[in-house]
Amino acid sequence: MVSASTEATGTPVPPLAGRMHAFRSLGGNCEFGFVQRYGGAEPSGLLRFAYTPLDDLIDALTTDFSRYGAPGDLILEATETDVYYCRSQTYNIWSNTQRQVEGTDHDALLEREYGRVAHLKAKMLADLATGAKILVRKVEPGEPDSAFAPLAEAVWRHGPSTLLRVHEADDDGVVPPFRRTGPRVLEGGVRRFAPGEQA
Repeated sequence: MVSASTEATGTPVPPLAGRMHAFRSLGGNCEFGFVQRYGGAEPSGLLRFAYTPLDDLIDALTTDFSRYGAPGDLILEATETDVYYCRSQTYNIWSNTQRQVEGTDHDALLEREYGRVAHLKAKMLADLATGAKILVRKVEPGEPDSAFAPLAEAVWRHGPSTLLRVHEADDDGVVPPFRRTGPRVLEGGVRRFAPGEQA
């Protein structure tokens, strides 16, 4: 009998938390960041807790995120849940600071966000150059398959990263199977995505 921590080949399988560190979010929203947390992993990632529309993400990748975190680019905006989000005015990247508005020093938080973006941007560009991480992006409702090609092209101009596209089950509840659809493209599915307001 094969144990839960050993593959059929007898090769030890790393614990879930260790495997989760191999992935980085491409900013569909915060959902995958919380999946990693549920799995016991807290990797740093530029877009881990961020919402980024696909066209803006492609623009950011195409321009090496060069204007992300430039002087004057970042602003803090309060949400309906009384949490500060840090928004890039250039790329429309909304990052969840996980800081409540009440009791938070606005200016100190904004300064911290500039530092965070600078550090994690350099780290992400290095990871993209080596292809060291599997990049995860969920397919939004109504998003055509043709939208993936420009994203892949924008990623691969940096290096040989593997992309994982995650689909939601169809209206009949059929979950798309996990499969490799290209040399550096994986696809899979989940029963459902979290509601947008709870992602």
